[in-house]
Amino acid sequence: MVRVKLLYLAALIGLGVFVIAFRGPIAVVLFLAFLVLPVFLKAAVLWMRRSLTVTLSTAFTEERTKREVRYQISARNRSFLPITACQVTLLCKNRMVDGQESQTVRFSVPARGRRLVQGTVSSAHYGSFQLSATRIKVYDWFWLFHSNLKALPPVSFLLWPPAEEISAQPLLSAQSGADVQRYSTERKGDDPSELFGVREYQEGDRQQRIHWKLSSKMGNFMVKEFSLPIANAVTLVVELSADEDAFLLDGLLELTNTLSTDLVSRRIPHRVCWYRQKEEQDVCFDVANDEERDFMMSELLQSEIPSARKGCPPLSLAHCEALVQGRLVYLTSRENAVRQESLRGRAQPVTLFEVTRKEGLPAILEPDFRRIPVTADDVPESLAGVEW
Repeated sequence: MVRVKLLYLAALIGLGVFVIAFRGPIAVVLFLAFLVLPVFLKAAVLWMRRSLTVTLSTAFTEERTKREVRYQISARNRSFLPITACQVTLLCKNRMVDGQESQTVRFSVPARGRRLVQGTVSSAHYGSFQLSATRIKVYDWFWLFHSNLKALPPVSFLLWPPAEEISAQPLLSAQSGADVQRYSTERKGDDPSELFGVREYQEGDRQQRIHWKLSSKMGNFMVKEFSLPIANAVTLVVELSADEDAFLLDGLLELTNTLSTDLVSRRIPHRVCWYRQKEEQDVCFDVANDEERDFMMSELLQSEIPSARKGCPPLSLAHCEALVQGRLVYLTSRENAVRQESLRGRAQPVTLFEVTRKEGLPAILEPDFRRIPVTADDVPESLAGVEW
């Protein structure tokens, strides 16, 4: 744009010399028109800016875990003047690991028309992202002037880690290791010891489920609905740390999703816990199906990672001790011999998955304690054949 202005200034000086040398009416008119041109262009670009509306939206690719997302920029020009140059600067920020990437998109918009521009933004890491149009510029036809539109509000999206099938052998039965019984608040079941709700009788209902006392009061047959028991057989404790390599964090997220998906596929209810800096406390999510697993992963990806450098403590095993139900499975990307010793001292069996970039680490296998190293670059391959 500076080069265009210098060229215009050079042409204006040359035209002025031409007018002085020849002093013809045509030369004078041409010089005056060239002199007034910036005023016209500035007014035109301001008019085009007021007539332009830009929106930004995102849509996932067919594979949600390809670490990229499609975006669409929609521009509408209500003016009778065509916009030959509109420039949008996109900023994609990963709120989980404090990384960001930017790209610039240029396009034109016809007079009284629309333009749809599509593209993709990608990231080297998983996490929670914000895509925003930080700068929107409209240029005149000669690129002498530009006018800025107001920045658009950011669009949020998540890039998920993949989940692979890891073992043909079940971890444990749905009831083993679970010492806490809970009931679903959303789905009914067949456990007569807990009442889920009461509804009107429908054709096909069994007579054994008729609530006779309530039916006599209501004047209609009312039927009992029993509750669905959910036993947490496993608790996954995820130790997040922003002080580690971002690729180790990717491996930890992929490991969490893989193990939780494996448990859901085996119909084993489980609990996932981690430290969330926003609440400054450990949080837990009970998972028994795909919907609850997806909700848990979305909350995990949107969590701000605690950092010891910022004075934020990592997840404390002592704090979450009361939250553990059934078998404890500890997921971490940090080497800590002291923590391993504290895990060994637990009464219940413990499995420690340690995400690392080192090769050939030996697994520690004891009657009540297992340490399984997982390679961050290839989590499914690291878990091949592991009966966890």
